[in-house]
Amino acid sequence: MNQDNIHSALPEKLEFSIGGYGGPGYSVSLQDEKVVYRSFQGVSAYSEDETVLTPTDQQWREFKAQIDQIGVWDWEKEYNNPNVLDGTQWSLEIAYDEQRIQSCGSNRFPGASTGDWDDWSETSEFKALKGALQQLLCGVYII
Repeated sequence: MNQDNIHSALPEKLEFSIGGYGGPGYSVSLQDEKVVYRSFQGVSAYSEDETVLTPTDQQWREFKAQIDQIGVWDWEKEYNNPNVLDGTQWSLEIAYDEQRIQSCGSNRFPGASTGDWDDWSETSEFKALKGALQQLLCGVYII
């Protein structure tokens, strides 16, 4: 496998986290061309479980195609529901050569109806992102 192909498929940066106060939390990060998945419980930031994977060039290409199709590059910087104090917080940062996104939310997700503060469930766009990450992680479950 050509090393240049691997590097062109790899993002420059990948950071994703999701969780809530008192509940489980998960993070995915790119470190030295490996994907590090961590899970933790409660308010502790200490990892209870860590898995390190090295996705193939094909897996990276499929991940990039999926996030392009989802449209993450057009996501807003913040999605916040002011009516819910606890619940689910998430953050995403992905960078490729000319594409970058940094987005986060608290009880609100990309694709949610504007002004519908009663609906703070995950949207299909956000679920698709989690699915793309799970596929990159060879099926490791992300809440």
